[in-house]
Amino acid sequence: PFSLAGLPSSLAADVTQMPSSARIELGGYVEPRNVVRLSAQQPGRVTYIAGQEGDRVGAGQLVVALDDAAMQPEYRAAGAQLAGDMAAYDNAQTQLYQRLNGQPTSPLGGPGYEAYERMTVPFYNMAQSFMNQFAPGMTSGPFAPFGGGPNGPMMTQGQSQRSPSAINNARADYERQVAGVVGSQARIDMLDARLRDRRSISPRGGVILKRFVRVGDVVQPGQPLAEIADVDALDVRVEVPAAQVSQIKLGDAVPVTLNGANLWAPV
Repeated sequence: PFSLAGLPSSLAADVTQMPSSARIELGGYVEPRNVVRLSAQQPGRVTYIAGQEGDRVGAGQLVVALDDAAMQPEYRAAGAQLAGDMAAYDNAQTQLYQRLNGQPTSPLGGPGYEAYERMTVPFYNMAQSFMNQFAPGMTSGPFAPFGGGPNGPMMTQGQSQRSPSAINNARADYERQVAGVVGSQARIDMLDARLRDRRSISPRGGVILKRFVRVGDVVQPGQPLAEIADVDALDVRVEVPAAQVSQIKLGDAVPVTLNGANLWAPV
């Protein structure tokens, strides 16, 4: 007879006898806990598959790729459009800076005409102001011989280069070019998104559980391409009779035999 009297208390355990009628053997199957199905987002022809069923793939690895030859002309056109818009943007930025801070360009007629303007324009504005007080019809209206209106004195060519209207026009042109660059970049971003949709990337490491396509197949959006399973986390699925379900609680450990190995698995 075997005695437990000499064993430490930490190694002793209570043993109860289970009648054979309370034991039941059930069959089941093992399945991965996490399975990801990759589906086509764009129509096209399959040009690449990472491996065969059972091959491992890493997280972020390309699994299936579709051809992108039809997108290359669109990429070139979008790139050329962006380059043109960038050139126009640089020019508009330079023009606006010139209007705000740059030196005025020489007026038509050369330095002599510039000196003439500086001498005559103030006298002309004085005369216009005087006539506006005593003969408004002579300085305003579509047929006024001395145009400009009561609020529009004559300006020299240097002054007109920095007039509010000229600056506003330069600023509006600059903002139009900025909008053009943003639009061109948005078109390239859309092409990038379409290109990403032609690449099926594994979101986690695992094994190619099933391949639904082969190289050369033509697929449509929504069509399944492959299934990736994480075989490091497995579940045993067992159909328990209704009469025994009440005897099992969540968290209970049950004996499982896999490939001849006896394990305890939590419910």
